[in-house]
Amino acid sequence: MAKKAWSERSRGGKFTIVTGWLVVALMGLAIFAPDPEDAGGNVAAAEPLSCAHQDVSWRAPMRAEAYVKERLVSPRSAKFGDHTAYLMPSDDEGVCIYTVTGTVDADNRLGVSIRHHYAAKVRFDMATEDWSEIEVAISE
Repeated sequence: MAKKAWSERSRGGKFTIVTGWLVVALMGLAIFAPDPEDAGGNVAAAEPLSCAHQDVSWRAPMRAEAYVKERLVSPRSAKFGDHTAYLMPSDDEGVCIYTVTGTVDADNRLGVSIRHHYAAKVRFDMATEDWSEIEVAISE
């Protein structure tokens, strides 16, 4: 059976199609409509970040690399390789401690590029959203 063009359909057929689409649209509104309790512009409070939250953990390697660069003879020549970040246990609530290990190629005092291995322990305070270094070790 071939499909009919819209102009060829009967009035009853058009009514059935339009009614069906309206029902689908109303069901969609019922499912995806905002909560009526929030209609006054009230916005639910965001959940606090945890140490494992992506918005915090992805910054740890970047902060560690900044602290490693501060200790290099030629920080502008630094080219960081792969890194691994570990979330460490902390006794302080609201404080995240990460250990980041990796490699960096940087020039020494003679201008020769050398691969260094580093381990940096960084701290994130969720209350103040400040990063600080705890310890940085670089080996040649």
